[in-house]
Amino acid sequence: MTDEVGFAPEDIIFDPNVLTIATGISEHNNYAVDFINTVKFIKENLSGAKVSGGISNLSFAFRGNNAVREAMHSVFLYHAVNAGLDMAIVNPQMLQVYDNIEPELRSRVTDVILNTSPDATDALIEYSKTLVAVKGAPEVKAERGGSVEQRLHDALVSGSTEFIEADVNEALQKYEPLAIVEKVLMEGISTVGRLFGEGKMFLPQVVKSASVMKKAVGYIMPHIPQGGASSLKRNIVLATVKGDVHDIGKNIVGVVLTCNGYNIIDLGVMVPAETIVDEAVRSNAVAICVSGLITPSLAQMVHVAEELQSRGLDIPLIVGGATTSETHTAMFIDTMYHGIVVHSTDASRNVQIINNIVQTADYKEFIKAHYKDVREHVSASKRIVSDKSVSIDWKTATIYKPQFTGVKVIDAPDFDAILELINWKAYAAAWKVPADKADELFDSAKEMLRTRGSEFKTRAVVGLFPARQSNGVVVVNTCDCPCCGVETFGFERRDGVSLSDFISPDGDYIGMFAATVNVQPLIEQYKSECADVEAMTAQLLADRMVEATSEWLFRRMKHEWWGFKNGIRPAVGYSCLPEHAMKRRIFKILNVTANIGAT
Repeated sequence: MTDEVGFAPEDIIFDPNVLTIATGISEHNNYAVDFINTVKFIKENLSGAKVSGGISNLSFAFRGNNAVREAMHSVFLYHAVNAGLDMAIVNPQMLQVYDNIEPELRSRVTDVILNTSPDATDALIEYSKTLVAVKGAPEVKAERGGSVEQRLHDALVSGSTEFIEADVNEALQKYEPLAIVEKVLMEGISTVGRLFGEGKMFLPQVVKSASVMKKAVGYIMPHIPQGGASSLKRNIVLATVKGDVHDIGKNIVGVVLTCNGYNIIDLGVMVPAETIVDEAVRSNAVAICVSGLITPSLAQMVHVAEELQSRGLDIPLIVGGATTSETHTAMFIDTMYHGIVVHSTDASRNVQIINNIVQTADYKEFIKAHYKDVREHVSASKRIVSDKSVSIDWKTATIYKPQFTGVKVIDAPDFDAILELINWKAYAAAWKVPADKADELFDSAKEMLRTRGSEFKTRAVVGLFPARQSNGVVVVNTCDCPCCGVETFGFERRDGVSLSDFISPDGDYIGMFAATVNVQPLIEQYKSECADVEAMTAQLLADRMVEATSEWLFRRMKHEWWGFKNGIRPAVGYSCLPEHAMKRRIFKILNVTANIGAT
């Protein structure tokens, strides 16, 4: 694939089978070791390739005993990640913090996974009989003995907020407020960061730890003199770039970096390059992290690098998000900036990158040399160019006439019908949980919709207008006035194809819509309560609901308002409509802000 057709090695994912161990069949005893060795081989011999694995198969012999299964998954992931495993399909609710696994259980599980003796399985089976794991049973509380320092440390690692206020108040009798943060809380949060980096803690657990940290600091801050907290700052500026409103990934990065002792200055979404750089300079940031999900974000990241370069700055720039890649970073961003630019694949990688930037003297030279090698590899690769074209016989084509033309505001879309269209698989994927393992995740989300559904404010506006195509330009009649009611749209042509090809030159119609699900007050309430998991749940639900609303509108277009049989709903900002400025014109035509409150 790499040598003959020029396929990029970083786009190849190997998924070796994770097979069941501890079955009582001796031939199965080495399956976990085999997988770990396979991961090592791939990472050492197939440079750039990624490795994935489905984890639950490993513990199938102990189905029904979740305590053993959770320990097996956590210990196995610890060793597999250290061997180079990049990603895993695993239910995060069936994981434990590696260091928190009861020592004897961890030892016996390790013996089985590493196949250290032929009796390891029998020993684990015998020990498992002493464990009780009942689904839905209340969580066992840790003992509250020990010093206040140890209790705060344990609360951060376990993600427990139950006694955090009482423990902070006790610590205030012993320490100056700043000392609690610097000497006690930072030690605990450093443990969380270390465990996450070592693969012994996982994202849902880290989110809980961040909530504990925020609550603890919130109780301490009123006791710190004004300006006294400045010594705590190791600032990182975080933003989703201009033109992009997606922020789930950015928020996760912020949580993980917070749990590694960094102070996050989150500028939000749709942030211009100048604003990002201004804040980085003002706050003396150790790094800038920018995120983007859609293709036009890539150009905005280049603008951030150009802005840093034009000001003669040397602030490290880290880029990440769904459309980003090491290749794009090397080809188009690194070349624009003399400072260090690094592509990050996930939140934990950000921590490693920033730690390398802060602690490793020659890291910049290493990254610059690596990206030069990437550019040379790309230049030598073969490229395949598609050649498409569209030819429609408009004399025989059917033109579907809508029931109405003009603008229609929908103040209260059918809430129940929209819920039926939610893509729950995509919701689970956003949490990085397989859909078939996400029942509890779905239950908590549906409970939020049941109890707080009235706070998900859904509105939409649609427009249907006469249109025709003339030499690749689409002329749209947005009202009856021939003077002021005409808009022209030029659609980008890619690989010989343009959306304008599908509009008849003899008279046709075009549709537009905008939808919003405003749940910001609820999210802000959860954030004020340091309920980060609930805030992310609300945000992810709103994200899924606005997609479901779009599909609901599209189906009404197909079956009621317009009546066409087949069609697509291209979105501004994606490849066939890449220019975000088109949104301003659509918002003006539909009067979106006045009609549904979206901006």
